[in-house]
Amino acid sequence: MVKKKTILLLILAVGLIIVVIQLFFRQQKNTLTTPNPKQIVNNIAVSPSKTSKTYSDPAGFSFNYPDNLSLTNNEAESPTTYADIKLISKDVVGSLDLKISDTNFTKAEDWLGANNISQTPKEVKLGKLKAVEIITDNKLLLGAIDQGVLFTIEVSFEERGDFWKTVYNIVLTDFSFVQPESTAQSGASEIIFEGEEVVE
Repeated sequence: MVKKKTILLLILAVGLIIVVIQLFFRQQKNTLTTPNPKQIVNNIAVSPSKTSKTYSDPAGFSFNYPDNLSLTNNEAESPTTYADIKLISKDVVGSLDLKISDTNFTKAEDWLGANNISQTPKEVKLGKLKAVEIITDNKLLLGAIDQGVLFTIEVSFEERGDFWKTVYNIVLTDFSFVQPESTAQSGASEIIFEGEEVVE
């Protein structure tokens, strides 16, 4: 009789231990699979704002960009550089860099060759200028040449390339040339880019 009670107690003890172990591992599994609320917030899709800001440059061009981006106009290090502009987002890794400088190239294809880019480019428009575009896994490059001036846009993205491609398309579509105010007031002669509107 005593042996039966002892065996029964042992069976109950073993059963209890098994139940406790199962509950413990189930709780651990739930902890691993339940996302942290902070992770949920960080994974919410961020899109370029539908409200735009307009940037106008003294060099004689302007473009629109989403107002949830920050724009930096870097000081030109060379007298042959007219603009060096960067757009960044506080929420999405990547950037858009726009540079305008003098060049000895006569066509955008020469610029591609000098950068060892053998990929066949796609023809696009930068405002009204003919341009070429190359897309790689994590980068988008655009080049346009007009009257000895090279226009380049470089878009870098480690992930969420759709975000930066949307920003790029906005800049591309809204890019336009405007006559610089100082030149308009003084009446001085200047290079007129293709598609630049001159008010007489």
